[in-house]
Amino acid sequence: MIILDNLAHHLQPKRKEEVEKKVNRSPIEKPKKFRITLGEKILVIACSIVLATLAITIVSKSAVIYLENRELQTLEQQVENQLKINRDLNFQVTELSSPERIRKIAEEELGMKLDSKKVKFVGQ
Repeated sequence: MIILDNLAHHLQPKRKEEVEKKVNRSPIEKPKKFRITLGEKILVIACSIVLATLAITIVSKSAVIYLENRELQTLEQQVENQLKINRDLNFQVTELSSPERIRKIAEEELGMKLDSKKVKFVGQ
């Protein structure tokens, strides 16, 4: 029993030393919380305002461009329609001003007769 008693005596102080070493260790430092400074907050707010302003400007300009393009297409369509009307009217003018038609109306409706002795041609 002496051997066991002596052995137990040697084991107990080692355990106390280990416990003391664990207790004496410096406590683990907790990581510091990340703090945002006032200047950083101001920069973030300023950048956010600038980005929001740019986004709003881009969207509003895109809307204006869309409306202007739509108006331009409407005007181009109106011009095309007017050109078609003008072509049709020019064709009618050409038809109505033909010499044969004028002579026919003059003879049938107005009772006029063509006297070739009195006709004079003017050079073009």
